[in-house]
Amino acid sequence: MSGSGTPGAARNRLLIRALILVAGLAIALPFLSGSGCLGLLVPPACGCASMPTAYNGGPSPTPWPVSADQAAEVGRQFTGTQMVATAWSPEAAALYELRAVQSYAFVDGVTGRMLEVFLLDRMPTSDPVTVAAEDARAAASAYLERAGASTAGMSSSVRRADRSSVAYFDVVWKDAGGSPGPEVLVNPTTGAVFGFADVDFAHKHGLGLPVVGQAVATLLAQGSSYAAGNPAMSTDFEVMAGLAGEPAFAWTVVFNDGVLNVDAVTGEVAILKWSALR
Repeated sequence: MSGSGTPGAARNRLLIRALILVAGLAIALPFLSGSGCLGLLVPPACGCASMPTAYNGGPSPTPWPVSADQAAEVGRQFTGTQMVATAWSPEAAALYELRAVQSYAFVDGVTGRMLEVFLLDRMPTSDPVTVAAEDARAAASAYLERAGASTAGMSSSVRRADRSSVAYFDVVWKDAGGSPGPEVLVNPTTGAVFGFADVDFAHKHGLGLPVVGQAVATLLAQGSSYAAGNPAMSTDFEVMAGLAGEPAFAWTVVFNDGVLNVDAVTGEVAILKWSALR
């Protein structure tokens, strides 16, 4: 009878060992599967990985949906001022529009890439050109350096451009294969940078870079056959949706007889409303 309890004791020991093994697996399983955010075997899906660094002009952006705050930080790097970022539209959540008092910018909502920047209060007027081309190149290079945008391995070219009675310096970088990189626009009178574009990517979003400022827009509207030299009452900048829903930029110039629209990219003048056609 003394040996009759041995099989039961053995079963109890086996049962205890099995329970210990199951408990150990229950503790370890979250870490092995990644649900504990360590991701030892399976990539974590809990979203607790480190937040991405917003792309600031380097050659290889990291794909990642960025937040409005991240987009605003990219804007601050390129303008030196705090900007407010909002989605361009509910249908275009992958594009952020950034605004400050006189500064506008657009950031790709997927990569955080700065697409373009323009500063209304630094745009050229009809004043004479007093800045040398090489000085404009130096100003453009310094601007990119302050923004943290790398041009390593790229070569730059500078040219004087004229559009709708506006002169400016256009400084463009290309890589060894000839692909376009950053473009920086410089005021030829003051030497100040007033525009930046990541050329290839900005065009893919349908973005054009404005060069027509308030003073020039007013002169263009006044010189049209509609206004016939009459004084303008006001000239205000607007960002609106273009034909394909892309951002479009224009100046609305108000006269006693009506309102004219001046395209800030091309300088083209069009009627919004007019009491009597001339």
